[in-house]
Amino acid sequence: MPILLLIALIIGGGTSFSAEGALPGDTLYPIKINVNEEIRSFVSFSNEAQTKWDARRVEKRLEEAEKLAAEGRLNAEARANLESRFETHVKAFQEGAQKIDAKQNGEASLEVYSNFEASLKAHEQILARIATKNEGAQEGVASLLLGVRTHLNSTTKARVDAEANVSADAKGEFKAEAVEGKLGAATNKISEVTTFIAKMKS
Repeated sequence: MPILLLIALIIGGGTSFSAEGALPGDTLYPIKINVNEEIRSFVSFSNEAQTKWDARRVEKRLEEAEKLAAEGRLNAEARANLESRFETHVKAFQEGAQKIDAKQNGEASLEVYSNFEASLKAHEQILARIATKNEGAQEGVASLLLGVRTHLNSTTKARVDAEANVSADAKGEFKAEAVEGKLGAATNKISEVTTFIAKMKS
């Protein structure tokens, strides 16, 4: 299967590139999720790299839902598709993060949980803003927003546990770096939210 995916990418390189901006319902969307993203998953060799990629796929599904909702195109079929994939990617992320935990790699565990938490917080704000500003989108994003908040709560708990498990031998140095990294990730995501909202207003 991986070889077939690589061949498909080589043969249809231009199509594959064009598919990156596709949304559910678009002709090229199956190529985006079944070819492009599967190849990216295949070349994520370490568990940490795969876990980060699973987190990115969660972001991609949320970004797609936000764009469709903002355009008034988040119908029941698209929403069900995105919610299903969202849950699948979250589960994959959680399994990967648990493997990192099992290896007692506290620094890597804290990093992935912190970044994922920052991402979910940002997307929660975007979805809530869309629901507030666009009455027609309220029903469409409600269940997805609930899912985001549910996983945000569990991720926050996991991040707190990871912080507690970071070795005391670091003398607080790594904890300070981790906090700075988390704040940096949150700042970047909030900037994305601000830009997105500004586009919606225009």
